[in-house]
Amino acid sequence: MQLDVPSVLYPALKTLVDTFKAKSADYSDSDDAWDSNFVMTSLQFGLKRYEACEFNVTQKIARLRALRRRNRPPTNESLEDTYRDMMNYAVYAYALYLEIENQELVKAIFDASNLETNRDILDRP
Repeated sequence: MQLDVPSVLYPALKTLVDTFKAKSADYSDSDDAWDSNFVMTSLQFGLKRYEACEFNVTQKIARLRALRRRNRPPTNESLEDTYRDMMNYAVYAYALYLEIENQELVKAIFDASNLETNRDILDRP
């Protein structure tokens, strides 16, 4: 099955996956617990794991607003990095939401027959 996705989205989707892989190495407390930081944050503040991700998205939005109010370029993290982080946190939130709130939907979307198709889409140049 071929999805009709605009070609401009492929680089963003690939960046999402690449960023996930790279940052998981630094932010995870084990090789298979990509969400360990969100677990810790959720326990610390009494949030669901996906709500912990929303907190991170909110921080990135606040950073963008501050940069726009000051009307100057960033001196540390680039705007691209901010948007990339925001994109990843939003996807994490959605994935955790599906996992926590709607197990059956996750199974229907990512059953074994669709998994390879989904990987093929993300591996496009």
